[in-house]
Amino acid sequence: MADVRPPIPLRLTDRPQVGGLVCPWVNVRLADGTTDFRQTYGQHWRRAWLEQLCQVDGQRIAGTLVFLGGPNQLAEDGYFDEPPLHPECAAYVTRACPMVAGRMTHYRSGPALTEGARGAVCPDPGCDCGGWQPTKQILHGDGSCSVLGDDQRADPTGEPAHAWFAVWARSYALAQGTDGRLLGGIPHDVVRVREVSRP
Repeated sequence: MADVRPPIPLRLTDRPQVGGLVCPWVNVRLADGTTDFRQTYGQHWRRAWLEQLCQVDGQRIAGTLVFLGGPNQLAEDGYFDEPPLHPECAAYVTRACPMVAGRMTHYRSGPALTEGARGAVCPDPGCDCGGWQPTKQILHGDGSCSVLGDDQRADPTGEPAHAWFAVWARSYALAQGTDGRLLGGIPHDVVRVREVSRP
């Protein structure tokens, strides 16, 4: 099988890596030094949206932003739940992430790493999170969390993969639920939309 690890952009060379792949800033970093690529760290996710930070390097995006998502995000009332990226970080992700690159036909099944023993301890000794929370946790705009019931959880585990699109935009508005919780963002002043992959 051919090596699918793309070259790492200069702006990402200082990020931690697992198996030659960059560990995104927004994903959960486990105590053993690995990353759960399927789970986002709620506080980083929230900061990325509120401070216009790149989900991969955690740095402010001063120019054009790129959003990656599927057909639901492109729908008229859709919003992106994945935070924006720098253009060069988005280019890297479209080749490095097996889901976004179209190399997977289904979302992975089974529990995420954070939902097992490896996710029980946060690597940040100053953190008061008490270990990582499973994806049923919803982080609200005020920093509080609530738990969704199984019937409310949007869990793609084992579901068929969808096409991925990149949306370049100059700005975005925050998307909020009727209860005020932060859901993600809606691109504004869109420059272009391009299909990235199909499974």
